Amino acid sequence: MSSQIKLEEKDLAQLRAKMKKLEMLDKAGFERSLADFATLTSRDMKKIAPFDTKNLRRLITAKSSKRNAIVESKADYSGYVEHGKGKPKQANTEIPFFYPTINRRINVLLMDINNKIKKALR
Repeated sequence: MSSQIKLEEKDLAQLRAKMKKLEMLDKAGFERSLADFATLTSRDMKKIAPFDTKNLRRLITAKSSKRNAIVESKADYSGYVEHGKGKPKQANTEIPFFYPTINRRINVLLMDINNKIKKALR
């Protein structure tokens, strides 16, 4: 049993136009989304990170490329602050600034990408 699908020329043209929009989204849109994610995530982290000496905030960095976004805290004691272990001034006190911010911003990133795809396919 075989099936055939016939496309009219105008339908094929519409399909090609949507594929072209998706291709353009892949080239520029996702890169912009990743850059925004990195920048806004590091900004939010800096707002909530403790600031005895402001060193922790200063060492939160962000960078992005076409396919990657990297947000990191380069302070050696970041994990102690995040998880409340070790010997910082507030030993055994959790001050989560990293993972909650990443998790919140990842959801925003996914919604942004989803909206861009939907818009391109309209």
